[in-house]
Amino acid sequence: MNLLDRYVAAVKRSLPVGIREDVGRELHGLLEERLEAEREKQNRALTDQEIAAVLKQHGHPYKVAASYHPSKALVGAESYALYKRVMTKTISIWFFFVLLVGLYDIFDHSGPWAVVAVPAFWHSVVDVLLFLFFAVTILFHVYGGVFERSGLGWLWNPLKLPAVDGYWLGISLPRLIVSTLVIVSLLGLITSNVHEYQEAGASVAVGASVVRLLPVLQVLALSALLLNAINLFQNHWTRVKLYASAAIEVAAALVLSWIVVFFRVLSLFDAKSSELGNKFLAVWPEFVLKAILAVVIFMLVRSALRSWRRAQTPELPLI
Repeated sequence: MNLLDRYVAAVKRSLPVGIREDVGRELHGLLEERLEAEREKQNRALTDQEIAAVLKQHGHPYKVAASYHPSKALVGAESYALYKRVMTKTISIWFFFVLLVGLYDIFDHSGPWAVVAVPAFWHSVVDVLLFLFFAVTILFHVYGGVFERSGLGWLWNPLKLPAVDGYWLGISLPRLIVSTLVIVSLLGLITSNVHEYQEAGASVAVGASVVRLLPVLQVLALSALLLNAINLFQNHWTRVKLYASAAIEVAAALVLSWIVVFFRVLSLFDAKSSELGNKFLAVWPEFVLKAILAVVIFMLVRSALRSWRRAQTPELPLI
């Protein structure tokens, strides 16, 4: 793929799906005319460096894409493309550190206290996102024009644009953050050693057979978090990442299916309760929990199949 095609592909990635192909054709034709005029002027074929100079003069791919669709910015339209780019990168970096701190808190607490670390993680995520949104927005509201004119945010090299053959699966940052919150919440629950509640005289505890499988679920949850962390900084799918995602989801579905079919998840440990109360606790919580797990298994299998089918696309980048 030549430099022009790579440049147009980079612009299209930042455009809404509905106008992506039309804008791509229009931009390709426009730049092709400029390059042809330059070739006639030089009376020879252009080098890659000369083509790159023309593309750089046309503008950064993010900035060009922003000019093709209405801005929904809280800051000036001229600096919105740079604002969005800075906001995305800043949130990705700081969310990664918040994730590390949250995992440290979960594994640093023993027993049921690991569950306490989960709300603290949610709180820190909300605080970080609100602070970054406020700080970056105010900064661009006041100095957006200065940043735009300085050109500091648009340092780039057309020669280093990724070679993508027209098939690009982007990853939504909000969806990635929500997914990470769910996985960390699950990790806090299965790391809390809930079976130890039995010693505190709780009515219901996790069965001993299920407890032995919790470390396997912990490894799968940490693997999914590692993949999400990579996606924070490489916000598009590749075949390797899709295969890894499918493998993690299938493994989690198999472990949960094994638990649902062969084990009793909850056990009753309170002889003081009434006989009717004991029967209720012995049946309905187990039934409801297994029904929830069955839904989770279905969603995992469906997601794994979707990832597998996407990974079969020949044009998708390998890594």
